[in-house]
Parts: sequence; structure tokens; C-alpha cells
Amino acid sequence: EIVYKTYAGKKGDSPKRLRLGVVRPKAENPAAKRPLVIGVHSGGFLDICLRTPCFVRYSENVLEPFFVSRGFVTASVEYRLNSLLDLRLPRVKDETLVEAHYKATQDLRDALRYVFANAD
Repeated sequence: EIVYKTYAGKKGDSPKRLRLGVVRPKAENPAAKRPLVIGVHSGGFLDICLRTPCFVRYSENVLEPFFVSRGFVTASVEYRLNSLLDLRLPRVKDETLVEAHYKATQDLRDALRYVFANAD
């Protein structure tokens, strides 16, 4: 897991970190350049993965078996989610959902910037 972004949480909270779950195939030449697949898990912008972070589960269950075994490097993106404890179902025009979309978009852009800047 690689930290690609740190952001301020709520007042009084310590800074939060967002990570990329990067998996490389085992190879004879680990320094060889390989194609990259970037994956973004779904889930309605809710943190529904209780024990293992969603981006890790997505990497283990989707990216790794389908792409790493074929020689691709994979990067699964962690992004900000709404709390599962907020029991109100978000609606399309709900400000909570609009804010979640905005934050997720910003996080994904930052992840892409990080990947391109650190591709080597």
C-alpha cells in the first residue's frame, strides 16, 4: 500500500491518508516495465467493507486474479467514502452524495497524478 494523498480530517482529527493498493506480478526481471491497470471499486460511496478496506478487497478479488496473473501491474485506489452509520439513503440531488462525488473525483485525480509522476 502506497500513500498517494494526505488530507485534513475534521477539526481535531489527525490527518487522513489515502492509499493505492499496488500489486506487481512475480517476474524474473522485477525492474521490467509492465502495463498498468488502475481499478476503482464501487459501492455507492458508502464504506461498506467492514474488516478489510474496499480498495484492498477489490484488488484481491478482481484485479489480482484477472490482471496480475497475466503480467499487469495493478493499482486499486482508496478514496473518501460516506460513513455506513449515516443511515439516510442518499438521493441523486442530496448534498451528501454530491459532496461524496466531488471528493471521490478529486481523490481519483490525485491518484492518477501520483501514478503518472511515479510510474518508473
